Amino acid sequence: MDNQRQICRRLHEEHEAVFELLRRLERSLVNSRADAVPDLLDPGWSSLLRDLRSGLEFEVAPHFDFEERSLFPLLTEAGEGDLVELLNEDHKVIREVTAPLLDLVGRGLTTELDGPAWRSLKRLGLELCERLADHALKEEQAMLPALESLLSEDADRELFSAYAGGEATAGRP
Repeated sequence: MDNQRQICRRLHEEHEAVFELLRRLERSLVNSRADAVPDLLDPGWSSLLRDLRSGLEFEVAPHFDFEERSLFPLLTEAGEGDLVELLNEDHKVIREVTAPLLDLVGRGLTTELDGPAWRSLKRLGLELCERLADHALKEEQAMLPALESLLSEDADRELFSAYAGGEATAGRP
């Protein structure tokens, strides 16, 4: 898709970064043994866990918050309420997976994971990969095209500026 709107390009770039992080996570989890905690001091594992924590806390969470406060009201007003409802439900479920996963990731970074905790991290990590990738794909295929046709240049500029500045806004199409 050729995104003309700045906010759509920015969200698309973030989706691409999430897809890459999830590919790394899934590959590492699938290739690890379920019954043995890997060497979390290994630079590959520690880097992955740091990137996962950072991505979830500082990229995915603000991305969700911005969509919910600034984009979803616009989409609902434009008649896309079913899509917004679906995406909101995804956000809720992803947050439910993310909260305990982040705790386990933090413990993994200090190598305080035993076998049961490792199995939980692996299970939650794989669930996150599936749910977040599916969610980002929905946004790519449905939300971004809807925003492309909905937003005026002025609204796009306002939304992009607010997002880049870490603000939420209820911009107008």
